[in-house]
Amino acid sequence: METSDNFPIHSGVPQGSVLGLLLYLIFRADIQTRNDTVIAIFADDTTIMASNENPQTGSFSLQTHLNQLQAWLSNWRIKVNETKSAQVTFTNRKTDCPVLTIMEHNYQVKTR
Repeated sequence: METSDNFPIHSGVPQGSVLGLLLYLIFRADIQTRNDTVIAIFADDTTIMASNENPQTGSFSLQTHLNQLQAWLSNWRIKVNETKSAQVTFTNRKTDCPVLTIMEHNYQVKTR
């Protein structure tokens, strides 16, 4: 039987552990919410949504929430997976929304 090398674990919970889900729920319990955005969390995936007739106002609400989330991420030393993150805009208008930024990374706007 072949095994991989052992490496020290500096933080986190082993994947698939019995208490892993409960500990994760406690861990993320202090993520800030706002009245002008909706945050949806499923397992370790997070979505922040805003709806507004004015795309600039909606984008401003999202960026403000992302700034608060960035402080939480830094505090808990969590990194955003940039390859799995995106800004998606749903609109009937031909105006562009400003690009959102988190952890010094700009996200390409995908319009639907």
